[in-house]
Amino acid sequence: MAIKDVSFVVVCYNHARYADRVAHFLKHQNDVEDAEFIFIDDGSPDDTVVAFRRATEGWQNTLVHRQDNKGPSNALNQGLRQATRKYVKLVGGDDLLHPDATRLLHSNIKANNAVFAMGLLKAFDFRTGLEDTAYWENLMAEPGGGSATRINDPLLFLLKSMDFNPSCVLLDREVAMTAGGSDERIFVEDYSLCLRMALHGVFVSVAADVAYGPGGDEARLSFDGAQTLHDMNAALANLLRDQADFSRSLKNRITRSALGRGCNWARRHENAHVVSRINLLYLLANLRIGSWPLISTSETMMKAACEPFGRSRDIRRPIPEANTRGTRA
Repeated sequence: MAIKDVSFVVVCYNHARYADRVAHFLKHQNDVEDAEFIFIDDGSPDDTVVAFRRATEGWQNTLVHRQDNKGPSNALNQGLRQATRKYVKLVGGDDLLHPDATRLLHSNIKANNAVFAMGLLKAFDFRTGLEDTAYWENLMAEPGGGSATRINDPLLFLLKSMDFNPSCVLLDREVAMTAGGSDERIFVEDYSLCLRMALHGVFVSVAADVAYGPGGDEARLSFDGAQTLHDMNAALANLLRDQADFSRSLKNRITRSALGRGCNWARRHENAHVVSRINLLYLLANLRIGSWPLISTSETMMKAACEPFGRSRDIRRPIPEANTRGTRA
């Protein structure tokens, strides 16, 4: 059955070199007809806009929009606002979709009455793969399929795992907008959007490679582990601030998840001593006693959970609206 209710939202930054391949696999999604294509360029200093306009010349229902650089969270939300279809297939401007990606995610999100469907990401060699037609023909010939798992408690799932990429996601646009979209107080866009949508419905996970990302490309945002992990903890901290009615047990669980992430980073990258502050806070949180909030508040603990990443490198923040020509440092 033809799929006619999907908008593809592609967030781009310095992705000119990928434009032709990205566009090719967007246009060749099995069973997809009359799709909407929205490209949001987040103020790239290269020729990303020119490249994507050239690659999509003659396409129907297509918008290539350049905005001043405000960070990926803002760019994703701009794409959601521009989209008009029931479902949105997210795509990174340097990621390539398997021909069955949309079909697999679409069938499973509907079959499970879910608000969010996700598959798997596989790496390709960005140094040689882009121009090798035979390479892509062989890779994309692999059958798209895999079992699906319904996730009835997606917030609990997200506290345990974040093993997916935005390009592997199909979501219900209206629910995403109701949830508030991506948290624009944070630079990296994906985890905060997932957390917010987890409060609004069921997720489904599909065990299939639905997208391919350029492995080894150091310009890729996901290559920056400190930024990604910091922003995951920052997203959890903001979730706690925004959801004051969470039970104490859930607040404690969220705090333990964030502290564990920060503690692991400090041990690996700073050789943190067993009696370091973050280790002691993590131990305190895991005692699961009712009195620990009197000793150290959740706010204090969440701040401590974010700090180790900032000691490793400068953490990027969303660029204020007034800064119209900033770049991602």
